[in-house]
Amino acid sequence: MESPPVIHTHRYREVDGFDYESNDCTVIVFQVAFGVTYKQAHALIKFAGRKRGDGFQLGTLLDILHEQEYVLQGKVVTRWENKWGKKYRISDFLRDHPQGTYIVGVRAHVMCIKDGVIYDSNEGKAIKNDHCIVYFHEIQDKI
Repeated sequence: MESPPVIHTHRYREVDGFDYESNDCTVIVFQVAFGVTYKQAHALIKFAGRKRGDGFQLGTLLDILHEQEYVLQGKVVTRWENKWGKKYRISDFLRDHPQGTYIVGVRAHVMCIKDGVIYDSNEGKAIKNDHCIVYFHEIQDKI
């Protein structure tokens, strides 16, 4: 199977003056999925408990946003699913969800998949079709 289209987002942090940051896949994914600046996403996730240069469990924040029906930038976390375990792969996800905006968690990393394109902050590391999805959240416009 052909590799999925990927936009590497590691340079997004530099636009807002955060070129010193690392382990910030959660910040960048939040930025892309909700259409906010890196600075806005950084501030929100810092408020939620992320420390500079450390990773962050974004799934917990997304669960809270979903449960509280919180609207951010006119978007809401509308669905959370975690029923496939290790057998649901990136290739399966892309086949099943060709349209829409999703925050997708794989082991120790998250990415945004938007209309079949992967937005990923991993510099020089390939996302493979056989990576197993641990969880995903769908981000939709509030109706």
